[in-house]
Amino acid sequence: MSESITALLVPVDGSEGSARGARYAAELADLAGATVTLLHILPAADDYDAAEDLLDARRGPFAVACDAMGRSVDEVDHRIAYGEPVAAIMRTAREVEADLIVLGSRGLTPDEDGWSASVSRRILSQAACPVLVVPN
Repeated sequence: MSESITALLVPVDGSEGSARGARYAAELADLAGATVTLLHILPAADDYDAAEDLLDARRGPFAVACDAMGRSVDEVDHRIAYGEPVAAIMRTAREVEADLIVLGSRGLTPDEDGWSASVSRRILSQAACPVLVVPN
């Protein structure tokens, strides 16, 4: 594992929590001189229309995250992955050689936030690099 941060991966879903994570990642990247890759995950690889809308129209989760970062969508690497969220995040982290994964928290209690809490916990337990969960 590298001691310096050169690449950050930020999964985004358009929520305020993921925007907060993107904003924090941008600040860290500026301090470290690192790159940021935004990642949005779609459930199935056959949803090509949704992917084209996200990439071509520059709207949705990428636009929300970039607005929070104070950057245009063209300034930030962004990717779409398909399938189960944890596997997609782990795969993309390897592809971009992420030194840090930054996740935004939704600020819900574990009872209210079963899906994302379990995703965060699984990422924390499976990641080969440090993981930062940005709280509400």
